[in-house]
Amino acid sequence: MTVAPAPIAVFVYNRYEHFVKTIKALSCNYLAPISELYVVSDCWYDISHKEDVLKVRKYAEGIIGFKSVHLIFRKTNMGAFESFYDAQKTILNNHEKLIVMEDDIVTSPNYLDFINQGLEFYKDYTEVYSVTGYCHPGIVPDNYPFDYWVSPFNFSWGYGFWKDRDRELDLRYNPYNVIRSDSKLWAQFKEYGGFVLESLLGDHLGLSQMADARICAHMLIKRMVAIAPKISKVKNIGCDGSGLHARKLTKFDGPLDPGINRRFHFDRDLSFNDDVVRRYLRFMSGNIVKRSFRNCGVLALRDYLRWFYKRLTAC
Repeated sequence: MTVAPAPIAVFVYNRYEHFVKTIKALSCNYLAPISELYVVSDCWYDISHKEDVLKVRKYAEGIIGFKSVHLIFRKTNMGAFESFYDAQKTILNNHEKLIVMEDDIVTSPNYLDFINQGLEFYKDYTEVYSVTGYCHPGIVPDNYPFDYWVSPFNFSWGYGFWKDRDRELDLRYNPYNVIRSDSKLWAQFKEYGGFVLESLLGDHLGLSQMADARICAHMLIKRMVAIAPKISKVKNIGCDGSGLHARKLTKFDGPLDPGINRRFHFDRDLSFNDDVVRRYLRFMSGNIVKRSFRNCGVLALRDYLRWFYKRLTAC
């Protein structure tokens, strides 16, 4: 690789075992020795977390195997969203591109190859928001002939993007009301991203902070796409219920690329493969019961009831 690889930012809190596995796998990437690593650690918000947060930081101080390691240790708790937002902006002051990960992402050895080659190939394609490392299980047919597919949405489990794309996105802005008041936008989201609308509504009501949903909404509004691998280069080991907002589930588990291939072919054609996108949307939308509930507004009603209960009990 002749072009300098993008720096990597890993966001951590108190999950020591997950973080160790993430770093060990990342350091085994072919491009790790020439890549800069940033470790962003938010301060504890509960005194009972202090010991684990300090344990994570101690490990971070001893990380080797990268070109350089930069430690961003918060002195006060900013919260996951604000810490992410601030660090991302700070790092991009000195770089034109960035790869972001959380502390529970195990990568294949060619993960950084795929992300960086995609970032270089599509750097002038402003309709491409990101290059991601994850691929959902079972959505790409075995006979699919390409190394990548074009997705209508970003996948947050390890992805790279450019400073100019980030500059156009206000991550603190939730466009739910704008989408709801525009019939064409609403129909478009219903067709492609009912599950995005569901997350966006929960975020809008303050039930949870969903930066992923805000990014995906921005992409659909601006008609942007993401580049995803045919075979997943990442595996999330945090779907064990240990994360701040995570619940235990196995739906997203799938094969991890063994990492032998280091050269990937990308193409200028950014049109969707209808079969793959249809499989992806079906996968994300859930079973027929959940899709029916979403289409009938039952899930939205549930969130409004949760919001009402939250307001009621806060009084």
